[in-house]
Amino acid sequence: MARTVTSIPLTCNLALTALILLTSIPTSPAQQQPTVYTNSLPYSYIGCYHETTDLPNTNGARALNDGKVWVGPEYMTVPMCLGFCGGGSGDVYNYAGLEYSRECWCAKTLNGLAVKLDDSACTLQCDGDATQLCGGSLKLSLRAVAVNWLGPWGIQADLKFSPVVLDDKQPGHDKQLGHRKFELGADNSGKRFRGGKQLDEDGCDRLDDYVGGGSNGGQPKLMAW
Repeated sequence: MARTVTSIPLTCNLALTALILLTSIPTSPAQQQPTVYTNSLPYSYIGCYHETTDLPNTNGARALNDGKVWVGPEYMTVPMCLGFCGGGSGDVYNYAGLEYSRECWCAKTLNGLAVKLDDSACTLQCDGDATQLCGGSLKLSLRAVAVNWLGPWGIQADLKFSPVVLDDKQPGHDKQLGHRKFELGADNSGKRFRGGKQLDEDGCDRLDDYVGGGSNGGQPKLMAW
């Protein structure tokens, strides 16, 4: 008995092969876009800032120039940087900035020439966590110490940052680019306090003198945690 051989056209074979390949390729879930990390205490996110190294008359000084730096390729995250700048046995730095996915910069002051940009300018994900934003090329995702604390003496401490240049004509206060002043609330008597003492009329004491734990002379000293 003769065997019947049924042939399938070549075009059908190719179409069938392509269909099998398409159905067997695994589909990957949509990648989550990185966002601003918000669980930042004692810091608060204040925006995306341009680096100052390429600006004229800066001699290459960085936006955060008077502290320390940690470069963590392949593993840097926002919590790591905040812990580096604001905890452990070292100082609590007023500013913590993440740059270029892996650089963590800590400083007491922010260079007054640093320009705040739109948040869309800081788009690089952190090397250690693709869901978190870690600045950009020559751009910092910047955070500053921000405290809301009701001390045992009933004085509400509300830390607010604003860019200022201190007036060197005021006695005892040096002019310093990038310094940030802050305001504290008043007690029931209406007296204004900053840290552990009543404010002078000019009200421009240095932030560095008052961030820390403990108390001073029976009055609350601003706490950072």
